[in-house]
Amino acid sequence: TPPHTTHTTTHNTHHNTQHTPPHSTHLHHTYHTPQTHNINSTTLSTTNHIPPHTTHYIPHKPHTTHHHHTMLRTVSLLLLVWTRGKVASQSPGDTEPTVTAESLIGGNALLPCDVTPPTPGDYPILVLLYNGATGMPIYSIDARSGPLLRSAHWSDLGGRAHFRMTSSASAPSGLLLNQVTAADQGLYRCRVDFVA
Repeated sequence: TPPHTTHTTTHNTHHNTQHTPPHSTHLHHTYHTPQTHNINSTTLSTTNHIPPHTTHYIPHKPHTTHHHHTMLRTVSLLLLVWTRGKVASQSPGDTEPTVTAESLIGGNALLPCDVTPPTPGDYPILVLLYNGATGMPIYSIDARSGPLLRSAHWSDLGGRAHFRMTSSASAPSGLLLNQVTAADQGLYRCRVDFVA
């Protein structure tokens, strides 16, 4: 029986790892509402986080970790809400604070739109959300023939949009937008009409 022999082989591995530090490009689109219209505008800007190319060399230290580089793109939605009652329960020129919502591309976002009556006893009869760049409605709820909760919804965004009626401190009412894309950036307005 021959003696047992052990052979040991040593491998030195050199890995070339590419790390990509962040680089941000900020695109801001702002639209100004003419003074003849009592409308609060929503600005939606897109931030692209696109890192530059950098190479780091790590010698003489074997490892098995693989690094994956991900490019993240963030969409920021800035909302100003225009609310009218009785065709004007609020005084002309009244505005709401600017609200910003952010979402990654492919994520979800909320455009807040308060449907709470400004005067006790009033109730909403019409909710409209506009794309300020085109001036065209993207979502509407017509409650002129019945209660808001049972009224018909219309959407130009297909199944990506849904309006949340109820409101709380952690979940305000507004338009829920799913699968956000870079094309969603722009200027938005929310209008709510009330009657007594």
